[in-house]
Amino acid sequence: MAELRQLWADEAGFIISTELVLVATILVLSMVVGMKKISSQVLAEMSDVGNAIGFLVQDYSFAGATFTAGDGSILASWSGTGLLPDSIDIGAGDYTSINTCVVPGAEL
Repeated sequence: MAELRQLWADEAGFIISTELVLVATILVLSMVVGMKKISSQVLAEMSDVGNAIGFLVQDYSFAGATFTAGDGSILASWSGTGLLPDSIDIGAGDYTSINTCVVPGAEL
């Protein structure tokens, strides 16, 4: 019975363990908030990269070529025009915008 009373009255380490629990709780909550912020920023950056790729203009044109030798004589020539237009891929996300973290009343 004396040992039980001694354990009941023993306060050694109580403050330290409480402080450790408090500090650990604060650290875990801070990490959760930080990871959420990182996640939303990575998502926004990936959205920006996807939109940038979708807005690339991939069409090109050409108007012939002339190949000359070092003395200026024409080796070969080709004339004509060509245009290869880039089509809009509606299903691939071209010309669409994905807004994340929209706050009412805030300008984007």
